[in-house]
Amino acid sequence: MVIGECLHNSRQPPGNVGVAKSRGDFRAKELAVAVTSQIGVNEILENYFKYARNLRTVIFACSLEHSRALAAEFSRNYISAEHLDGKTPPQERLEILQRFRNGTTQVINLNRGL
Repeated sequence: MVIGECLHNSRQPPGNVGVAKSRGDFRAKELAVAVTSQIGVNEILENYFKYARNLRTVIFACSLEHSRALAAEFSRNYISAEHLDGKTPPQERLEILQRFRNGTTQVINLNRGL
């Protein structure tokens, strides 16, 4: 089941107008600013409650800061959430994924570099 679109934005996809490209892909920092200025963490949380409550969910964040902010906001709302990125130590990464598999962690926020 694909629910990413639902959590991503309830109105319309974020615009990328004015976001420069480098080597055929958007520049990560510019894209992160564009996305986070259009879609708030609270909106993603609201859409989680609306479409994915009690489902294990993977959220692909647009930056490290965005991923950490999502994990913190979900945790503040009593939803077990963890941040995971390319610099997460291997043992910690395995532990996070195991908690996600067994349902202890409900939401994983991923960032590039994995």
